[in-house]
Amino acid sequence: MILQPVPIERLDDVWSWVREGLWAVKDKCSEPWIPEHIYTSIRNGGAFLYTVEDAGFAVFQRHTDVDGPVLFVWILHGKLAPYEKQLYQDIDELARGIKARRIRWHSPRKFWARNGYGKMKTTIYEREL
Repeated sequence: MILQPVPIERLDDVWSWVREGLWAVKDKCSEPWIPEHIYTSIRNGGAFLYTVEDAGFAVFQRHTDVDGPVLFVWILHGKLAPYEKQLYQDIDELARGIKARRIRWHSPRKFWARNGYGKMKTTIYEREL
């Protein structure tokens, strides 16, 4: 797996460069959160941080729909294009690991539909498992 989980006890070790990346995401997407909200959610177990070598990171949450768990891709950031195929496989594996019915993410970018990984539902993408 290219996605490596960051244990809570190592969060502070990687936080400075993750925080920079979160500000970059926020600047592009005008999200209502600030990096400290993400940090708090990770610390409290409401979100999970994974790194992709030193190229980038992903933040996931486990949501629940009426028919079961959903893996929510909250944030994906970095120079991840070289890892794209393996990244998709890893995300699918994480979702199956929590017995998710689907993977969901929000994005204003049409990239996700063009590359065939998900279907655009307004700005909500889903991948059924």
